[in-house]
Amino acid sequence: MEKIAIVVDSGSDVSEKIAEGLDIYSLPLRIYVDGDEFTDGVDITSDEIFAVLDDKKVTTSLPTGEDILGEFEKIKAMGYTHVIAIAISSGLSGTFNVIRNLSESMEGLEFFVLDTKNISLGSGFLALYAAELVKEGKGFDEIVAILKNSINQSKVFFTVGTLDYLIKGGRIGMVAGTVANVLNIKPIISCNEEGIYHTVAKVRGYSRVIKRMIDTAADFVKDSPKYKVMLVNAASKENLEEVKAYALSKFQSLKDIEIVNITPALAIHTGPEALGVAVMKLA
Repeated sequence: MEKIAIVVDSGSDVSEKIAEGLDIYSLPLRIYVDGDEFTDGVDITSDEIFAVLDDKKVTTSLPTGEDILGEFEKIKAMGYTHVIAIAISSGLSGTFNVIRNLSESMEGLEFFVLDTKNISLGSGFLALYAAELVKEGKGFDEIVAILKNSINQSKVFFTVGTLDYLIKGGRIGMVAGTVANVLNIKPIISCNEEGIYHTVAKVRGYSRVIKRMIDTAADFVKDSPKYKVMLVNAASKENLEEVKAYALSKFQSLKDIEIVNITPALAIHTGPEALGVAVMKLA
């Protein structure tokens, strides 16, 4: 009998709350503040990151090899036979490659490692979908096939107050040069087919760009009768209840939309004003 575990890295923004009741296990990224090491979302919060982000050297790193192999050993000891690892885009992080390489040295488990070409819940929704398929009793090979066909069905669209943090962290991708701060022009950012950040649109004003971002996400799923939507937030000063109300007016088949906080490791690269919407077509 197959027993399948889903593994994500913390950059997928799959919190314990979201993953409750599902066979999902998370590999935390590492955070360094002036050389002091922290574990993403475990012993440091986004608020603590924002308090020092402009004054100290704050960087991120991959989950350690020890963390990854230790999690695999724990999964094997729990009786799992198969692992589906869902990683944030290899175009933005080395997480996919390190998980894939270490999985090849692990005996007693059969692996599939997916490069989602995405970030945050754009990646995390694929992990949640995989875990729900496990719960439905689907087999390993069938889930792998479904995931391969579903990569382009999941997206996250987000905006930021300034591009400075993406530039500082080297995560600017194809967005560089698209925003004029003096004109208060804000980008809508997503991942392209290579998993690199690119600009979907540019809008003058932060409140306006948020509405256009939600419109863009709603347009992405408009032909799908069933879809999943969540808002993802760093520490935006916008009225989030008003943002949610606008989103509900655009995704009219939903009764509610959850607002989730992005993990500290992502917040380092986006800055506090990052706000996004993650969507996935399910049918």
